[in-house]
Amino acid sequence: RTYLDHPQWQVRVEVARFLSHFGDVDDVLSLQKLLHDEQWWVRYQAAQSLASIPFYGYAQLQALRAATTEALAIDMMDHVLAEHRQAMN
Repeated sequence: RTYLDHPQWQVRVEVARFLSHFGDVDDVLSLQKLLHDEQWWVRYQAAQSLASIPFYGYAQLQALRAATTEALAIDMMDHVLAEHRQAMN
């Protein structure tokens, strides 16, 4: 968690991945913050993590997407939501 703002984007990706497996409810805000990262892969992993953690998941990611106004975050959530929709069919 101390590496959420690390200057190397690869480290931020790994933090997001870690939080998808070992994070708790308090980490949701950190993952939401990463949705606004400048690096595509960080945003992607943050959205994947939010969509896959049991206490947040797909439905809450849809709600977050509806409430978000920042274009990069919206694009990424749309991308991940589409991937998860395809996986459910």
